[in-house]
Amino acid sequence: MSKGKVIVIGNRKGGSGKTTTAKNLAYELSKLGRQVLLIDGDPQRNATEGLSGKEYKMSILGLLKHEDVHRCIYHTRFHGLDLIPGNDYLANEKIEDHIFVKQLSQLKERYDYILIDTSPYFNKLIAEIMRAHDLVIIPTEINDDSIRGTMTTINEITQLFPQAKFRILYTKVDRSKETQKGLQELQQQLAPVSFQRVIRYCYLPVKRARKYRSPLSYRYPHAKVAMDYAAIAKELLEVI
Repeated sequence: MSKGKVIVIGNRKGGSGKTTTAKNLAYELSKLGRQVLLIDGDPQRNATEGLSGKEYKMSILGLLKHEDVHRCIYHTRFHGLDLIPGNDYLANEKIEDHIFVKQLSQLKERYDYILIDTSPYFNKLIAEIMRAHDLVIIPTEINDDSIRGTMTTINEITQLFPQAKFRILYTKVDRSKETQKGLQELQQQLAPVSFQRVIRYCYLPVKRARKYRSPLSYRYPHAKVAMDYAAIAKELLEVI
């Protein structure tokens, strides 16, 4: 059996679509028959609340405290998709060197893909999460602030890990001339490190899926944004 791959979803710019990407990409990979684990590494716990309204006894804090990592895992109602929930007190936790590398090594025979959602704040926690990565996905909108955050994220990752592997995912792409022009320029400049498919802007399906705590294609399979994430999942299989 091949070793599972760790995919980190990160960007220094908030609101770039990290959690939406983590949740929906994890679900789409599970629909393709892969065993998937989603880890909520953001103290805001949006990925956890995006899949379930339950209160969990165990969380990512157990992983960080060297508890049996298998006891931190919960099945979701979506076949093939498991979850290590986030925790409100995550930002206050002491982070040991190589803790994610050590703990996740126990799970790579169990899961094909381990996806980790992160906060926009670069700190010791993010550095240790990044240390465990096989691929970093950097979601970004097509505007100056988001692109600046993306470039900062790339610089930080490559300074810490010169051999880092990453792919940029363009999100919330609308049909305005300004956005389309910016997208074309970015795809020309950054084609080798960008996903070919982009995530189109669809406000209502994303909002409603969040309200119902479900992945997009679970409730809205024909929404453009749901189809985009399904396509990204297939492209990811080729990338990694």
